[in-house]
Amino acid sequence: PFTFFVQEKYIKNPYHNHVHGADVFHNLFVILYYSQISKKVKFNSYDISAILLSGLLHDIGHMGFNNNFMINSKSELSLIYNDINVLENYHASEGYKAIQKYDLLKLEAPRLKTFRQR
Repeated sequence: PFTFFVQEKYIKNPYHNHVHGADVFHNLFVILYYSQISKKVKFNSYDISAILLSGLLHDIGHMGFNNNFMINSKSELSLIYNDINVLENYHASEGYKAIQKYDLLKLEAPRLKTFRQR
């Protein structure tokens, strides 16, 4: 259910769509697995989960415009995020909402805060 929800939250546009999110997720998995960087850098399971979920969700809800367009057009999102990393803040917020909706992490408050920061 979570992945179907995420797929629906991605807007159908030529590049920043659900296929792109899945592709980034997959590439991150391959890099983490085959390079064994997680052992070299000593990533823990929270780090790896944060990396993979970030890859999947990094462009969720992307409208196909860049930050400058959002700011110059005085979009609602640029007002919400005060013209600072408008799309990045939006994607992070929407991604976390999806995680929260499905109670995907089941973490206690301190761990959840650390996860969100990552």
